[in-house]
Amino acid sequence: MITRILKRLCLFTFLLSCFFFTTSAQVVPFHITKSSNGGATSTVKDSAQRSISLLPGFLWEAENSKYYEAKITGILPVPAGTVTIEWPKTRQIVQRDNSNNAWVYIAGTVSDANLTSVNVQATPVQGGTAKSKQLSVSGGSFEGAIQLVGGDYNITITEHMTPEGIKSPAGSSSVNRVGVGEVFMLMGFSYMQGGHPNAYSYAATDERSRTIPSPFFNVNNDNVPDWVNGMQFSYHKIVDNVGPGPDQSWAYGLLGDNLSSRYNVPILIYSGAFGATSIYHHTRNIAGDTGFGSGWFAPWAAKGFPHASIRAIIDKYIPKSGVRAILIHHGGNDRDQIYDFTTNFGTVMNDITSRMGHSSLSAFIALDGPYNSGEPASNPSTGFLNQINNIISGNSNYYPGANVNGYTGSARHNEGLDCGECGHFKDNYTGMSKYEELWRNALPSSSNITNLTFKEADVPAGLKVP
Repeated sequence: MITRILKRLCLFTFLLSCFFFTTSAQVVPFHITKSSNGGATSTVKDSAQRSISLLPGFLWEAENSKYYEAKITGILPVPAGTVTIEWPKTRQIVQRDNSNNAWVYIAGTVSDANLTSVNVQATPVQGGTAKSKQLSVSGGSFEGAIQLVGGDYNITITEHMTPEGIKSPAGSSSVNRVGVGEVFMLMGFSYMQGGHPNAYSYAATDERSRTIPSPFFNVNNDNVPDWVNGMQFSYHKIVDNVGPGPDQSWAYGLLGDNLSSRYNVPILIYSGAFGATSIYHHTRNIAGDTGFGSGWFAPWAAKGFPHASIRAIIDKYIPKSGVRAILIHHGGNDRDQIYDFTTNFGTVMNDITSRMGHSSLSAFIALDGPYNSGEPASNPSTGFLNQINNIISGNSNYYPGANVNGYTGSARHNEGLDCGECGHFKDNYTGMSKYEELWRNALPSSSNITNLTFKEADVPAGLKVP
């Protein structure tokens, strides 16, 4: 009788290639009847209280009550698992290199513990070239990078392999409009911010013109570390803000539209512009001075603004996106430190580049000068402009930005002596579009943009595998 049982058990093991006989007491309290569906149960007892271990997914039957005999009657399909994509994010944009390529970081988790790989599929939406890649799964997690050319992509990650073979049905998840393109950051005063909180805002029409949210900061109650920690990695078309700073879009929806058309890639713009500030204010933030502000600005200065927004961009977002260049418009409020402007500018740029770990950062510096109360915008300081030109000529990565000094037409306020808005671009489409035009004209052509230096996104070298 014993021999007969062992023969039957050996035959059973051979047929299933996944059953094994065990006397373990750690079993599921389930008893085999005339016909039982094992489903995903891995260990059961037969009617003689013997333990049988099974791999999940088999249908099986038990016959007789004196000894165990089973046979396969079918295979249950393993349900599709869940794929969770942590990176990239929908509408995220990564700075391309000068060959129009960028490594896009991929990371996420899967619910199927048996999964050994996932398939990454990048499907072009606007520009770009289709590409796929397989990433290994370990402990339910996957991480890697895929190299893509300039454009917007939908990225789909699908369950791929298990030890038993290709997963079917396979779970998947997608993120839409992941871009490879150009990334810019802004630093400036009210001209660049948009004049005031009610400044005219132009909403982008091209889906490739994007920015990040502008999280509210209560200067009386909030602190900067919590503000930065609360910033989300979410991205959207430029409509009514350019984050993390101004809560208006001013000229940057239009600039994003025009640059995405010029370069034929997505455009991401960060803004740290802050009205009524100066390069000098940034130096005081860097020095840790919290008491230099006065009036309404005093609590902002005490919290580290305006430089806090610049540091937030560098610390939080640039590692994920990289950056092509910084656009700078300062000078109008530096009249009291006019002879220290060159030194102060160097202090600020040294802080930015060292914090970014990118000493060769490209910068476009607006050609503008301060005007004194009672002095129309058409008469800026020649000496100040000379400083800006000398700063530009002294660094091979610096370029002339918007030629604001060269325009004194009707799009600017210039109504006479001591006008409160003197020099600002008017809060209407005419003023906004002229300011955008000046910046657009200063930026390189499609053939020259890739001659500039750039900082790529932080992707571990070991993940950059073709």
